[in-house]
Amino acid sequence: MLNIEVRTLQSPNGVLGLNGYWYLESDKGKRLKFPSEQEAREFIQDNGGDPNNEYIEYINIEDNKSECIDNA
Repeated sequence: MLNIEVRTLQSPNGVLGLNGYWYLESDKGKRLKFPSEQEAREFIQDNGGDPNNEYIEYINIEDNKSECIDNA
């Protein structure tokens, strides 16, 4: 199951937080989803990024949905 998304507050030009979160997307503009955090980290590293960047968050979509429901 593809439950992990990757987001950051750091825009491509290095500015932090002005426009909300940036999500890792495909060439078609769809959010990429991964079966595990480890696979997401490997993808970032394989594509020249730093998977340990302090601004990157690995979000479990299922956990995030339940938090939204609980807070409603």
